[in-house]
Amino acid sequence: MTVLLLCEMIKTHRGKMIEAGLKYGLSSPVTVRKSQELDYLLNLNTNISKWNKHTSNSHQVPLR
Repeated sequence: MTVLLLCEMIKTHRGKMIEAGLKYGLSSPVTVRKSQELDYLLNLNTNISKWNKHTSNSHQVPLR
């Protein structure tokens, strides 16, 4: 999965969650499930960012 695809998925899920909240209410099972799915995608994005930052730093040669 590319980072761009993940960002698009996050945007799409955020919109679907908002729509579900407006249609069914914030505490409805549908909205809660959409919120949990969005949380998963956001956590995945955060972990990928941390991993990319960690791996990009490990390949750098320190300046002397």
